[in-house]
Amino acid sequence: MMSVYSERALGVAGLVFFVAFVLTCWPCRWTLVSAGILYVIGVLTNLGILAFQCFQGFAINWGTSDSPPQSFPLIGWLLPAWVLGYAVAASVLLLPYIPQQKAILLGRILHLVVLPLLVVFLLVGPLYQFQRMAAHSLSWLVYGLLWFRIRERYRDRIHNT
Repeated sequence: MMSVYSERALGVAGLVFFVAFVLTCWPCRWTLVSAGILYVIGVLTNLGILAFQCFQGFAINWGTSDSPPQSFPLIGWLLPAWVLGYAVAASVLLLPYIPQQKAILLGRILHLVVLPLLVVFLLVGPLYQFQRMAAHSLSWLVYGLLWFRIRERYRDRIHNT
């Protein structure tokens, strides 16, 4: 039952990303702020569902294993925290109060180092269900590309008005 809700939420998040992209085509103050808000909603929805599914997968595997009861695996906590940490960091870096050069530098580190490492770990790591999901999907590229599109236009419009 949960997969039905997550599929609907992911569909809505895709629509939100598309609307955010369309809003960046007319760069003025309210469209960029709206695009930033929609980006935050989309990235938190997408990656929140991914973190939940990741944690749920580890919990089900841990609960149904035949080995003697041990503590929950550390990676079962760290991987969802890494995913959610990326989502929160990308969202916070869109705030217009952060200086442009600092936000762009941290955004490059976040999107060009942290995100590819996360995607590689999800593709070659112990999560087989994510390998099948992500094998045909390049949707993770949307996070960085749309973030840079929104943030680069902040310099032109928000700080000069």
